[in-house]
Amino acid sequence: MEDHTVHVAAACTAAGYDHAPLTAKAGGTGRPGAARALAAAALVGSLGVVLLATALPAT
Repeated sequence: MEDHTVHVAAACTAAGYDHAPLTAKAGGTGRPGAARALAAAALVGSLGVVLLATALPAT
C-alpha cells in the first residue's frame, strides 16, 4: 500500500470503519452488459430532461 492509503486505512480503523474497500483492487470482471445498459439509460434520461427544459416556457 502507498503511504497515504496506510494513513487513511488507519484513520478509518480508529474511527470504527472497515477499510477493506480502500485496499481492494478493481478486477473488471463485473457485468459489462448491465453497465452499458445503465449508461445508455442515464444518457437518454439526461437528454430527456434537457429537451423537457427547453420545451418549457421561460419565466
